Amino acid sequence: MLDGSIVKPIMQLAYRLVLELAAFLWWTDRSILLVGYYILALTDWLTQSAFSPLLTGIAAMTSGIAANMFVLAMMALSFTYLLAVFFRVNVVDPKSAFLWLLFAALIFQLGPEAYLGLEKLRRGFGGAMYEEGVNSLSGGGAGLSMIGSTTDNTIDPATNQFGPFVPSDTGVDGLDMAMAYLMADAYDVLSPPISPHPVGRIPYKMMEDGGCVVFPDCNTFFDPRYSADEFGSLKQDERQKAIGLAFQGVLRLGTGIILALFGLIEQIIYFVLAIAFGVAFASLFIAIIFAFFKHTEPIAWSVFNLILELFIQSLITSLMLSLVMGFVVIGAQTGNGVVLLGAGFVGMILSFGLFVSALKSVLNAGSRLFQSFGQITGGSIVSTGAMVGYAGSLASGAATAASGGTAGQVAGAT
Repeated sequence: MLDGSIVKPIMQLAYRLVLELAAFLWWTDRSILLVGYYILALTDWLTQSAFSPLLTGIAAMTSGIAANMFVLAMMALSFTYLLAVFFRVNVVDPKSAFLWLLFAALIFQLGPEAYLGLEKLRRGFGGAMYEEGVNSLSGGGAGLSMIGSTTDNTIDPATNQFGPFVPSDTGVDGLDMAMAYLMADAYDVLSPPISPHPVGRIPYKMMEDGGCVVFPDCNTFFDPRYSADEFGSLKQDERQKAIGLAFQGVLRLGTGIILALFGLIEQIIYFVLAIAFGVAFASLFIAIIFAFFKHTEPIAWSVFNLILELFIQSLITSLMLSLVMGFVVIGAQTGNGVVLLGAGFVGMILSFGLFVSALKSVLNAGSRLFQSFGQITGGSIVSTGAMVGYAGSLASGAATAASGGTAGQVAGAT
């Protein structure tokens, strides 16, 4: 009697409250993942539609200048051969000049394709390191499915989710890892007009019909066949198990917020690195103009080394991000709040360091060319960083003079 009139309605209310909490947590998860997707799409637009035509224009402008500079270098080389009868002048190294000519012909011919290809290559290597790092932390080749400590906490291996929507997204990244943990896919996040499965308030895999560890034929946290509306046909212990499973779903969605945040931070770092790569390639097209003369050749080498440095930095960043995400996933899977908090704190420190490094790479890419100019000209040409410092000093001096003048007027000065 009490079970039908009191206990059952209370359990139905408890289940519905847990379901509403889960819907709110998924809304939070989805919002973070959606911002990460927008940054991913922005990075794709930046590389395909912004830097690609920009580099095409710069290559078209500088290729003719580079050809004229090579002719000028050959004329200077011939003149130095004439002067060799009297004294030796080393202005142009013919071997180095011809090698730079071949490199210039290659880079000007490929143009933006070289930039896009290297960008794709570094992201491909980064994705491979990402998967390998997570697989190592999760216990080997089985991937994420091995991280779960119990049968009801297993995670499906992460797959590329946003690839059908963003052409440049070809590998697994932090957003995919977070969605694998949340049992979600790109359709759950984006809610497109056409979807292979229904899109609701909770990821579809958390609510689809299936087999479960609680019941013989259920494996989801919010199976509709065992929802509050079906409590009338369930026994009390089955209702309790269904509510407990729903609580596990809430825990999964709650801890998934941390993983989604790390996936978002990763996309921001990749966006910044894409800017640095674009600026570095633009600088390379300009630096090649000065590569044919021995005295100015270090300008081209400096910018070329910059691209190599950025490539290596991107690989290290991808590996470190995979370790960070692996730590956080393991912390979330333990179900221990202290472990998750510690893993999230350590991961946040590492991610912040990688973000600062990415920002520094943009500043370095923007100033490397001018730094090389300054070294060649004995400091006559200042770098962009020095320009900013000078501008700050002038602004500070102007503010000081203005405050001094105002104070003098207050004191009665003319």
